[in-house]
Amino acid sequence: MDWIFVDEKTIKEKQTGYILHLVSGSWRDPLEVKPEIPKTSKFLRHTELLKRGLEFAFDRESESKSESA
Repeated sequence: MDWIFVDEKTIKEKQTGYILHLVSGSWRDPLEVKPEIPKTSKFLRHTELLKRGLEFAFDRESESKSESA
């Protein structure tokens, strides 16, 4: 999977077009996220993308916090 940050609160998986918006909290401790699910996506695929997207954002936020410390 190839994830990118669109902005501070939005990530996108390039191949599927799956988008996650961070509504509240942080990527390290998300309180609410809002996915944009492609119409062709199946439920199990959606859960995998949600999990992988949150892992990507958590890892990137952790890296940026450690670099700025």
